[in-house]
Amino acid sequence: MSETIPQNLAQDLSLQLPQKCEPEQVDALLHTLGVQSIELSERIQRVHDGSGGLGDLEAAQQICEILQSTTTTVPIPGIVNIVLALDSVLQDLLERQALPDASQAALLIAACDCLEQMYDALQGLGAPPGTAPSHAADVLQRLRDWERYNPITGEDAIGDAAHDRLLDLAGQHSNLAARLGVLLNHYQPQVRQWQAPLYGLDPDTDRHSQILDGLFESLYRLQQRYRRLNQATEQALYGLTAQPLARLESVLQEALQAGINQFGKQAELVIHSGDIRIDSGLLIALQAPLIDLINNALEHSIEMESERLAADKPVVGRVVLRASHHGSTLLLRCEDDGQGLAVDALREAGSGLSQVRKQIKALRGWLHIDNQVAQGCAIELRLPLRRIAAKLLLVPSGETVYGIHDRGLLDIIPPGGGQLHGDRGALRYRFQGEEYPARLLENLLNLPPTAATAEERTALLFHDHDDQRHIVLVETPHDTSERIVQPVGRFMPKSPGLIGVSQLSDEPFIPVLDLTLLLGQGDDTADASLPGSARVLLVDDSRSVLRSVTQILESAALTVNTAGDGQEALVAIDQALPDIALIDLEMPRMNGLELIRHLRSQPKTQALPIIVITARGTPEQIREAETLGIHAWLTKPVSHSELLQNVYNALDSA
Repeated sequence: MSETIPQNLAQDLSLQLPQKCEPEQVDALLHTLGVQSIELSERIQRVHDGSGGLGDLEAAQQICEILQSTTTTVPIPGIVNIVLALDSVLQDLLERQALPDASQAALLIAACDCLEQMYDALQGLGAPPGTAPSHAADVLQRLRDWERYNPITGEDAIGDAAHDRLLDLAGQHSNLAARLGVLLNHYQPQVRQWQAPLYGLDPDTDRHSQILDGLFESLYRLQQRYRRLNQATEQALYGLTAQPLARLESVLQEALQAGINQFGKQAELVIHSGDIRIDSGLLIALQAPLIDLINNALEHSIEMESERLAADKPVVGRVVLRASHHGSTLLLRCEDDGQGLAVDALREAGSGLSQVRKQIKALRGWLHIDNQVAQGCAIELRLPLRRIAAKLLLVPSGETVYGIHDRGLLDIIPPGGGQLHGDRGALRYRFQGEEYPARLLENLLNLPPTAATAEERTALLFHDHDDQRHIVLVETPHDTSERIVQPVGRFMPKSPGLIGVSQLSDEPFIPVLDLTLLLGQGDDTADASLPGSARVLLVDDSRSVLRSVTQILESAALTVNTAGDGQEALVAIDQALPDIALIDLEMPRMNGLELIRHLRSQPKTQALPIIVITARGTPEQIREAETLGIHAWLTKPVSHSELLQNVYNALDSA
């Protein structure tokens, strides 16, 4: 990539061809891109000159759909991202039946110019060949910012920080409404108990009692109105970034048609997405893995026409994509009516699905394969949704009630629903023909044992971030409820698995746990609690990486300080020595290796645990980093569990 393109957009604007693509597919893409980009420019130019109208915008939007369908077979990141952003902008204009103003039309022209220059670069005509134009980063960023533009006021809509702050305030308001209900429920019975002996004894007392009753009734009504108003506010805030999942349907149907042409099979795609809306960033990120799942079904499971006829199946195969909400989790299930995957086919498909698994893990999600030979294959994706309220299972343990987040929760099995065997240190749980390792909740959290026996407990079936199944045995849950989760304060006691606090009706706050942060890490995880003072220095010049990795680390109750390059990191270390440093390699001013060399040369940082997190690295860089003494080398995107496990290991060894 050109050095003028910022690091955080370099990958999005890459013109690198995918490894698995046929020359004829590349030729088809170049032909379509060459013809359609000229037509697109002419349509936008007419609008810019004032001689065109909404019909030209509609034609331009249709061209974007053609280009999207073409790039499903040869997904070149730079082309895909410019086209997706341009398509979103054109849809916005068409939905409002509005023409762009002069500056907006100029941006659309610049986007068309980018596509034409990218076409030239792919033909080897760029300077240097194969790189995106230098202004592509600015164009892509401005197209992405378009959705934040308020066409009524002419002002920029709220940014990420302000949006997150408003979500936090909405959550606090919900907690206040719940607390108001708690107080009303607490005091009204006491007031009525005090009033009861006085009724009929004195007219003034009766009148005062009626006034108090009226006051409580008014407060109840106000509390309900406040709750409804705040729920509407939460929904509106979520709607600022939410997009209908159905927007992917046309792209996925085009991907199916491309796969039919490639593999010579007949199939139809049925999509059940309902009215599900998800964050726009997640919507874009899901496009590539869903296309890969459709291609996997066509290539490995759906049979040829003759084979389907011999098996007494319809000639046209069927691929079904189902989407549903399960608490704060989005479940996507891609299933087919093919032959399923035999051992050899499963091994071949696995090499392609590994990339899907990697993409889903980068989104803090899970992938599970449910393969039935001769009956078809189903692949499930589970992804956490950005929610204001989280679904919590309220579970007692001793004298404390915990909120167990439903992330990764597959089933709640009542006492006696499965067979438990083994001792308390090595329990196994058999349920519906499968056997799972089992843990008592207090053992997982390193808490004193409770009086409840293992056989009397409810079993919670979880899967961790590597899709391994586990059973956690808990005392009988009190309830399941949607509640606001607030992050723990900087100076509160912290431990792995604790992600925040929430408010109940009978006590001010309860700790909220994400058990997927603890499961799958061995029996010693709970005993190796990190000290509350554990401080992480995260060094990376990408704001998106800083934001996403910080969220993962803070969810595990670690204190995070960030720096944009090596020089900023040295200033931060002088101010406060961290317990561990996570360092990117490619940064301006002082890069990662230069920073590591400097830290190893200073007495106070010679033994500082260091983990390298980078998108790429040469064998020479890896060898030098290992020689300097790093604890781990992680490649972006790094999974949630992999990152935390390496941080825990490095801190334990320090």
